[in-house]
Amino acid sequence: MNIKVVKRNGKLVEFNSQKIYDAIMKAMKFGSGIIDEQIAKKISEEIQSECETWPCDVTIHEIENLVY
Repeated sequence: MNIKVVKRNGKLVEFNSQKIYDAIMKAMKFGSGIIDEQIAKKISEEIQSECETWPCDVTIHEIENLVY
């Protein structure tokens, strides 16, 4: 399935789970300092799987909520 993400500026882009992974890794590094690549990978994969079930485009805000 071809997932589109609505960015904050309204632009539509292709979903990229690598961007979610990178953001989680950065948060781990500069947050708690505990870095677990497997957890970041699992979260990004689960978010992609969840978004594939949605009937319409997903927003950055919705992805952020799924990460939390």
